Amino acid sequence: MSKHLLRRRDPEKARGLLVRFENRILIEKPISEVFGFLADFRNVPKWNDFVHTVKKETEGPVDVGTSYYQVRRRDEQRFKVTHFAPPQSVTVETDPGSIPAFTMRFRLEPKAQGTLLHDAWELDTVEHRLLARLLGRRIAREAAANLVKLKELLETGQTTLRDGRTMTR
Repeated sequence: MSKHLLRRRDPEKARGLLVRFENRILIEKPISEVFGFLADFRNVPKWNDFVHTVKKETEGPVDVGTSYYQVRRRDEQRFKVTHFAPPQSVTVETDPGSIPAFTMRFRLEPKAQGTLLHDAWELDTVEHRLLARLLGRRIAREAAANLVKLKELLETGQTTLRDGRTMTR
């Protein structure tokens, strides 16, 4: 996992310091299966206990421009697919005005044992450097824990989230 902070140059997109981090996990399933599940962002509440609902707002198959609305524990965002290259990568970015603003990139690599998933984030945080660094570390750990739940869900068909909800694929 790597992370660092910097100021975002576009004040329309961010208010604080930008935290960047990446987590990786090996999922013992074929790349097409992992990508198909990840690229349907309505599945996020099944493996991320912070996210309660994700609704697809556009018609048709997922592609660049597909938009979603998500409700999390303490906030909500609209985001859209900005890059779509099945089965290797998909990127989403929040719409202007969404707080917190984020960019999330999934990159997948086929491996003999399954699929190596790279989950890279850029997240707008607070203006205070020390608080942003602490918050970034915490968020990176939470994201890594969510990937463990994703792995369990894809490999076994079921997982229990940290908030106690049992989810099935």
